[in-house]
Amino acid sequence: MTYRGLARLVLSANAAASVNRIREYRDDQTGDAGVVYRNVEPLLTPRFVSGQRVEFAASRGLRVAVEIRYQSRAYLQNTSDARFVLPALATLDGSVSWHIGRQELLLRANNLTDSKKYGSGYAGAGVSYYYVLPPRNLFLTAKLTF
Repeated sequence: MTYRGLARLVLSANAAASVNRIREYRDDQTGDAGVVYRNVEPLLTPRFVSGQRVEFAASRGLRVAVEIRYQSRAYLQNTSDARFVLPALATLDGSVSWHIGRQELLLRANNLTDSKKYGSGYAGAGVSYYYVLPPRNLFLTAKLTF
């Protein structure tokens, strides 16, 4: 959804909600016969994800934007075991873009709050392992059109 209430302000949002299930799953790593799990959630499949963006045109060539991304918790295994969960996360990002004719310079800042969050992970041998999201970081991009 995108809403432009004022000529200089754009509000955008998206969201996805789902309930996913694996009808039957055999974990062959648990021995010769394997353990069978029924009606479990797939690993790394959050029930809800969303993103919101506010963009303001400060002038004809200067735009400022703020984005919030959210992802609900997800399991790290196909077992729906609450001991092995990727926690929910929310991140705040921002950008500033300058347009001069057909050229653009974009400065993007990710994880503005420098929060310690996990973007993914896995579980094995009874232990959860996580991939940490990068701390606050900046990208500078020049788009040159000839």
